[in-house]
Amino acid sequence: MESQELRIFREVARAGSISKAAGQLGYVQSNVTARIKKLEEELNAVLLIRHSKGVTLTAEGERLLIASEDILDRIDRAAAQIRDRKTFRIGAAHTLSISRLPLWLTAFQEQLPEMNLSVVTDSQDHLAQYLAEGKADCAFLEAQYVTEEMETLASFQETLCIIAPFGCAEREMIQMPAIVNKIAACPYRARLLAWFQSHGVPAPRIIEMDTVEAIIRSVELGMGISLLPACVLSERQNIVVTGELKMDPVRIFLSVCKGSSGRAAETLREIIINGAKS
Repeated sequence: MESQELRIFREVARAGSISKAAGQLGYVQSNVTARIKKLEEELNAVLLIRHSKGVTLTAEGERLLIASEDILDRIDRAAAQIRDRKTFRIGAAHTLSISRLPLWLTAFQEQLPEMNLSVVTDSQDHLAQYLAEGKADCAFLEAQYVTEEMETLASFQETLCIIAPFGCAEREMIQMPAIVNKIAACPYRARLLAWFQSHGVPAPRIIEMDTVEAIIRSVELGMGISLLPACVLSERQNIVVTGELKMDPVRIFLSVCKGSSGRAAETLREIIINGAKS
């Protein structure tokens, strides 16, 4: 028994006529008749008495109508709740979306299970634009992208590391290509190119990749070096993390438009702050 069959039956019972119900539902009359017949066969009961003026419910039909009203009301209320469930839209860099963010969102769902979540990954300038245009409810931004129209709720530091093929010495690194994200505004790309410039290589060879995993794999295979947050680097046997290069950490801010911080943003703020303390 399908809910649509119950809706058709309810409409016929209310209209007192198969032809009227078909017109109101936008169905051909033969379709409505077939659905009612299928319902009667499935229940092994006569639900309607046909006559010249239309139809009349039998006792079984009356009982089914009462049950149908309750069932369809429950279905409609549940569907409305799902449609009306609010979505919390988060903008984040790809590196954050594959490291810290899933852990934070797991805790977020435990506290606000009724909330839908949508994460968009993009460059910092685009994330700031999404926030300003109301296409995101919050965004994780570096300080230079936080405008006067925004406020910051929490912050954390990302430790940056230059990664190189295993066994590669620092003097060899400056001769290797820079493996970077294809986004020209990527802050990690800019920092790596600045590092090359500080070592007398203003224009290193460039290898562009779309994903963090592709960048790491390329370094493992000896194609070049890269710069990434330490949080995305699991234990790898074929790369070396060069901590002695003393890359300055970058601070990331959970940002919202001024006056728009709601329950969802405040919940995420508390999760980040508590995580930073632990």
